[in-house]
Amino acid sequence: MPYSIVRATQFFEFLGAIGEAGVTGGKIVVPSALFQPIASDDVVDSLAEVATGRPLNGTIDIAGPEKAPFNEFVARRLKASGDNRPVVGDPSAQYYGAPIDDTSLNPLGEARLGKTPLATWLAKP
Repeated sequence: MPYSIVRATQFFEFLGAIGEAGVTGGKIVVPSALFQPIASDDVVDSLAEVATGRPLNGTIDIAGPEKAPFNEFVARRLKASGDNRPVVGDPSAQYYGAPIDDTSLNPLGEARLGKTPLATWLAKP
């Protein structure tokens, strides 16, 4: 049976909830591992392209166009929403109860990159 599998990195839309999961006292503690999130609109575009094309009989990864430490993405998202709590990157902090490293939330090989950087996504009304 012909098939196509699309694997996406975490979505920008979840950055606020991820930050809230890391609240400790008056600050937010999240992993400092590398992270490459993507806008959900870019995921939709990629899925539509794959779904209307020839079957890949394989898997592709899609990710955002920027890679940076996890805590930097969360801090940028919170700052844009007016939340001034400090965001601390901790290499031993867990992601929803799971330890992560620089390979956990990123494509391991080639990936199709979304076109929307975080700054553009944050500027949307």
